[in-house]
Amino acid sequence: MFSWRKPTDAVMQQLADRLRSESLTYNSPDGCPPPRFSDDRLSVILGAGPASFDAARRAIQDWKMFPTVMAGLWPARPSIQPGEVVHVLFQAGPLWTTNSCRILRVIDEAGKTARFGFVYGTLPGHVERGEETFLVEWDRATDVVTYSLRAFSRPAHWLVWLRYPYTRLQQARFRRLSGQSMQAAVQAEAKT
Repeated sequence: MFSWRKPTDAVMQQLADRLRSESLTYNSPDGCPPPRFSDDRLSVILGAGPASFDAARRAIQDWKMFPTVMAGLWPARPSIQPGEVVHVLFQAGPLWTTNSCRILRVIDEAGKTARFGFVYGTLPGHVERGEETFLVEWDRATDVVTYSLRAFSRPAHWLVWLRYPYTRLQQARFRRLSGQSMQAAVQAEAKT
């Protein structure tokens, strides 16, 4: 959804209510990218040991993987649970885009590799079609804690197709800044 002004809370609530029962804008029953979708990944080391994993887990729960210089969220701190509708707000020049997604599944695993994160998929009105996974992992054998982001996408709006090289640059920037945001969040907690 495009607008010339940042949407109000009332507009965002109406959108959330309307989209709660809408279908996803892509078809990927196995969680794999459909044909002709971009498949992008990022992985960064956050630290080592259980304290780093706990800090990384809290950072995901607080949505700190979203770089505030690029993106806003509505609600400000969405609940991480399946079915929750999340709106990601971007401003590109004078235009605002509201990109709505639904949380599809939460990952919360113990074992040799502890994992925490979630997957969300795009809803009608999003400028892209696809899915994004935000995940922190603690490999107990190596003691390394990592953050990974995987996104598969394809433009859903003609304006995005028209500016596709710019879109791809912004997607790469988002991934890079997301990794940096997670590293900063874990490091800040380690200092306290």
